[in-house]
Amino acid sequence: MNILDSLRPKGDATEIPLIYIRDAVVFPQTIAPVLAATKFCVSAADVAGQGDKTVFIALLRNLPADGANDIDVHEVGTVSHILQAVKLADGSTRLLVEGQRRARLKRTVFRKEYLGAVVEAIDDANTVPSDDKELGALIQIVKRDFSGYADLVKKIPNETMHGVQRADDPHRLCNIVANAMGLKLERKQELLSVVALRERLEATAQALSQEIELLSIQKRISQKVRARMDKSQKDYFLQEQLKEINKELGHDDDDGEHAELLRRIESKQPPQEVLDKARKEIARLSKLQAMSPEAGVIRGYCEWIADLPWSARKIDSKDLAVAKRALDEDHYGMKKAKERILEFIAVRQLNESLKGPILCLVGPPGTGKTSLGRSIARALGRDFVRMSLGGVRDEAEIRGHRKTYVGALPGKILQSMRKAGSSNPVFLLDEIDKMSSDFRGDPASALLEVLDPEQNSTFVDHYLELPYDLSGVMFVTTANGIHSIPYALLDRMELIEIPGYSEYEKLEIAKHFIIPKQIVENGLGGSAVRIRDDAVLEIVRHYTMESGVRSLEREIAHVVRKTAESAVSAGFAGGDKPLADFKRAIGASSLQKLIGKRRHENDLVFSEPGPGLACGLAWTEMGGTVLPVEASGF
Repeated sequence: MNILDSLRPKGDATEIPLIYIRDAVVFPQTIAPVLAATKFCVSAADVAGQGDKTVFIALLRNLPADGANDIDVHEVGTVSHILQAVKLADGSTRLLVEGQRRARLKRTVFRKEYLGAVVEAIDDANTVPSDDKELGALIQIVKRDFSGYADLVKKIPNETMHGVQRADDPHRLCNIVANAMGLKLERKQELLSVVALRERLEATAQALSQEIELLSIQKRISQKVRARMDKSQKDYFLQEQLKEINKELGHDDDDGEHAELLRRIESKQPPQEVLDKARKEIARLSKLQAMSPEAGVIRGYCEWIADLPWSARKIDSKDLAVAKRALDEDHYGMKKAKERILEFIAVRQLNESLKGPILCLVGPPGTGKTSLGRSIARALGRDFVRMSLGGVRDEAEIRGHRKTYVGALPGKILQSMRKAGSSNPVFLLDEIDKMSSDFRGDPASALLEVLDPEQNSTFVDHYLELPYDLSGVMFVTTANGIHSIPYALLDRMELIEIPGYSEYEKLEIAKHFIIPKQIVENGLGGSAVRIRDDAVLEIVRHYTMESGVRSLEREIAHVVRKTAESAVSAGFAGGDKPLADFKRAIGASSLQKLIGKRRHENDLVFSEPGPGLACGLAWTEMGGTVLPVEASGF
């Protein structure tokens, strides 16, 4: 056998000119436009046109590399008949073809000017066995789902609908349906490549179901969007009609939203300057369209004016005994701070025009500075607001942004005043020594006006651009040290030092505050659990090293939790035994078992220092210690 004989088709295989495309899939029993864009495809169309006009059309899988003759096309394609061929100006040919039958590509043959395809026809059985009810049901499902698909798409021609309903051949049905659906090319090629009839019907039904579900979701979303748009347009037209009706009837604007906003502002009894500004802005707002961006800015500005407490004040408590009792209930010691609050209450009874003091509580962490601010508000009977200044580096946090900026808001000072709801709250500025500054400004400088009793009666926020009276506010600031506070700001505050607690003070705080609180929080409130004084002193001396009581509270909480665990293990939970029968006295000897070994030992102090040894003293705001210093050389 020579080489030419080996290249000739064998058996049922025939050689047909190959046209490969990448923008369409041609199905049998359908008519489709095809573009022959390459020189091989144009030559194949010309050769077919000179013969029986039969070509093999396959979907291109990958583009050929430059200079390569091998074409990577899908294995299953369609043998088609050329109905019309039109030469285009760019040298390509526009073809109108009619699919005839499916075929499988065996190999490609390179001819002089085109590529030939050696194909083998795929036998599509045209009859459905009468006893195969499942196959008949699949055919009916495809026809029914295609009708639903056509109702959603609204673009299926009537001829296609009639062709589907009249189709008796299941393969013809699959071809028409797959060609009409708007599937991706890869999905269409999959439907073309399925050989078995039952599998092809199932794949077509599945593709139809997925498309119907996707189109239903898109339709539902479109209806929701359209409904929202229609409602917005309807509201706009109704508002305009209502304006015209009110104008014809001679009704005043007092019945509208803007009049209600103005009444809210007037009910707060602001200064006349604020009232005039509000009336001017509301008058501008009434002339603008409701949907315009400027209307939103002005409305938000007026809402802020209406929400601020301009004249509402809380009546101060005048009973010194009640105030003293409230302060003592929350904190132990702090004699100097408590005396200053009682002095303010006493002087306030003699001079009601007294401006609020500006106090700065300075002390180590954990000494109760922040919670003291809340106790001061309770003793005075005022509202309490807190603002943390730790890490604040932008001046706009204090003064706000200009209202012309997108998303502008007042500063934290006015936001806290709105939250308080009164014009004379206790305002705690926490961690005032932790502020910093950068290119956006210095917040410490912005606080100079806030904390100056001579200036804060006319505090001006950048957003509001109106004077706001802060003279009735009692400002309390807290700091761990005064070294990082600018001198000008420090000069405006009255310093009250909160020193660290001694062992005796920590013992009293633990007995009266910490231990009862932790016993209740850990579920032992109804039991007879107590912690002896020697255990508390042991924790203070050998398990904590601090000026405050935070670590002391954590260690006591640890002890109480361990005790609660033993109570549960002994059956005092779930109603087995009454909790009131659980008794436990915790002494110093029990601590190592409960919370581990000692963490700190007493300082080494020499009663009679020898030669080369001296005692030094280390002191910081957090505490101090003794430093034995020994000479190592002369």
